[in-house]
Amino acid sequence: MSLGKRQVDKLVEQLSLIDLQEGRAINLNRIESLLDEVIKDVGVPTLKYKPQKRKRVFDVDHYNDFFNKFQFDIEVAYEEISEIVYDSLLKLNTFELSYRSQSQQLNEIIEELNNLLFTIDNANGNFYGVFDGFTSVSKTNLSASTPKIVDVQEECLSLPFNNATGKKINMNHLYEKFSWPIIISRDVISSENNSSAGFGNAFSDIHSPWRNQIIASTPGPITIQFDVPLSAIADTIYALTRVQLIPHSSKEMSVDIQYTVDDINYIIFPGSNSDVILDQESKTYNFDFVSTQVEKVRFVVTKNDYDEEDQNGNFIYYFGFKHIGFYTLGTAYEAQYVSKSLKPTGITKSIDSVSLSVSEEVPQETDIEYFVSLADSSGNMIGDWELINPINRPVNTPGKRVIEFRSTALKTKEIHAPASLSKFETHRGIDFYKLPTGMDSDDTHVFGSPQLYRGYNLWNKNINEDVVLRQVKDSYISFNPGDVQDIYAVLTETAAVDSGFQTYPGGGVGTEAVTKFTVTKPINYNIQTMSLVPDPGINPIVDQRPNYAVYEIKRFGSNMTVTGELINLTGTVVSNFANDVLSDPTNEPVITNTSDNTVYERDIDYVLVENADGILNGIRRAPRRS
Repeated sequence: MSLGKRQVDKLVEQLSLIDLQEGRAINLNRIESLLDEVIKDVGVPTLKYKPQKRKRVFDVDHYNDFFNKFQFDIEVAYEEISEIVYDSLLKLNTFELSYRSQSQQLNEIIEELNNLLFTIDNANGNFYGVFDGFTSVSKTNLSASTPKIVDVQEECLSLPFNNATGKKINMNHLYEKFSWPIIISRDVISSENNSSAGFGNAFSDIHSPWRNQIIASTPGPITIQFDVPLSAIADTIYALTRVQLIPHSSKEMSVDIQYTVDDINYIIFPGSNSDVILDQESKTYNFDFVSTQVEKVRFVVTKNDYDEEDQNGNFIYYFGFKHIGFYTLGTAYEAQYVSKSLKPTGITKSIDSVSLSVSEEVPQETDIEYFVSLADSSGNMIGDWELINPINRPVNTPGKRVIEFRSTALKTKEIHAPASLSKFETHRGIDFYKLPTGMDSDDTHVFGSPQLYRGYNLWNKNINEDVVLRQVKDSYISFNPGDVQDIYAVLTETAAVDSGFQTYPGGGVGTEAVTKFTVTKPINYNIQTMSLVPDPGINPIVDQRPNYAVYEIKRFGSNMTVTGELINLTGTVVSNFANDVLSDPTNEPVITNTSDNTVYERDIDYVLVENADGILNGIRRAPRRS
């Protein structure tokens, strides 16, 4: 509102109030005339200086009129300034809110751009990188990796082959073959094998080369095609899983390998790529695929550049192989590769984000998962393995393409089960057992499902299977200045159990048996300032400053035995026990004949059978007995 309008409104209000006080109706014409007398110029102060002559009687009315007008102008100015300040504050708050909103959006865009930049290959100058071409095992953690997973010749990782079940197809029927039918893609001047480099040399166990020389009048790509029968006997079928090649050529060749079972239709091996480049004579190229029935193998070899030019202006192409082999090999179902700790050259700061680029060939019915983790200067892992999706996989492949360790680093802890238990104390008729160091997977006190919740750091064994959970309430948590003031809710969860030999996060199996609890919901705690479980000797029920996430871990066991249960066994039909009696080997029943009390032997007279949960609760007669 302007000063002039505020002056007019305020004077109209005052004059109207005087008329109402004197009982007169509001006369707008009179008010208008009075406004003209008071306000000569709208928007300027109404106070006009009026001097009082010296030695005159003090004019009280003049004095009061002066200060009334002074008060009027001050109030108008104050109200106008207040409104301006209020409007300015509103605009400032609006600008501040808009700034924060836009800043947040810009930061999100910058973060997204950084992540996109991070996933771009060869983003030199922006990020540090390390790589492994698998030319050696210098970067491999051999103790944690599956033996022979690194194929140095192929310079790759692959499922190890089981030589005990593998064999090489015998190609004796081709050893003496010097020449062989070859189809050439275009007209040439001549095509012949070099002396002492016959076709059969490529199939012998001694790597002696076969080389075919083609002379053409014009340069350009040339493709040759030849078929190799796996046996001298027609219609003989072999199951192949690998074709192995060692090229013999001064310049690169590309090869496409196909197979047939009817000598009519030729197709590419399942999971194999067409037109594979062969560019190194010192390298062995393996083409692996699922077991495939094969009668003949067709090789389609292309060479784009000629090797030599003779004196007549003709162009010479050399095609050849030092070795061609066919194999039936059994492979491992799964394997694990763990690298040593890798540190980019020149980096001095900590690593916040990681992406991964791979060159992979994944056959059908096969899956490869990649994990990354941080390590300290000594190579020890910091936190857990994080599942990562390589950046060069299709965009629609699920999974994180960038791992941000500053916000997702997790650390789990394997909790050992006790080797022997002694009762710690009894509460309300329930025996509690302390969790000692060490573990014995055959301990009869701990089996079944565990319960994790805040409370005692004790083990509970309830022989009556009556589960009683106790929780610590109103635990005191102090928040010092600078602490993140999270409110931690008490949560009880039934966790899955996986008992067996200890597995290391980086791979490998130890000699100590452990029991691992796996929770379905993430445990909310600050890994830098909090522990996952209480330290030894800490009693959470009296601890006034707890800084751990899990207060208690319990596993509940029960006494379950078989007494006087009669089961009739017929043939190989499985009969179930009344209870899951074999959760613990010590509860294994004794099987006897009710007529003569003959004691039968397990796996000779009868066989115990697992149910869907992996518990031995069924029995059937051994097949060898009738």
